[in-house]
Amino acid sequence: YDQVLTRVKSLPGVIAAGYTTSVPLVWKGGTSGFLPEGRQPEPGLSYDANFRQVSEDYFKTIGIALRQGRFFADSDTEQTPLVAIINETMAKQYWPGTTAVGKRFDLGDPSSHLWATIVGIAADVRQMGVDEPVKAEMYFPYRQLTAYAFYKPRELVLRTTSNPTSYVAAVRREIYAVDPDQPISNVRTMAEIL
Repeated sequence: YDQVLTRVKSLPGVIAAGYTTSVPLVWKGGTSGFLPEGRQPEPGLSYDANFRQVSEDYFKTIGIALRQGRFFADSDTEQTPLVAIINETMAKQYWPGTTAVGKRFDLGDPSSHLWATIVGIAADVRQMGVDEPVKAEMYFPYRQLTAYAFYKPRELVLRTTSNPTSYVAAVRREIYAVDPDQPISNVRTMAEIL
């Protein structure tokens, strides 16, 4: 991931690049249960949110604004405490009337807690469909959750200064320079996805 991002970001005309487990509107799955710290489950309230692992520049690349707190940093690694960015919907739904930044939630089961500290709140994105309501969403730095290999980022996203399709050959060359056996498929613009 790091080598590909470094190479792709250095291409002339690439403004930003990032990885994600799913580009908005492409995959409607990938949710995970959680429980806010110090709270017992409330009847009728589903403790479930979209679960995405992303690289540091993913939000900038896609154009998702930060409402509070901070974005992920290179310093958020497997050796540091787990951090998360949640969307506005998740913040309002599970921490109403207070700031969610600095709060923790548990991703693990009762026998093995996996605590995540919220470091940022991102703007809502319609992940599930253009006409679907926004769902609670949590993002994690891909470097921190090595135990969640089945959710690893699989989509490379780019923001460019000109027609993004003109970068396909150059990006493909940079990926193959790192891993010549890496399959590359489903190359599309966000306009095509919409």
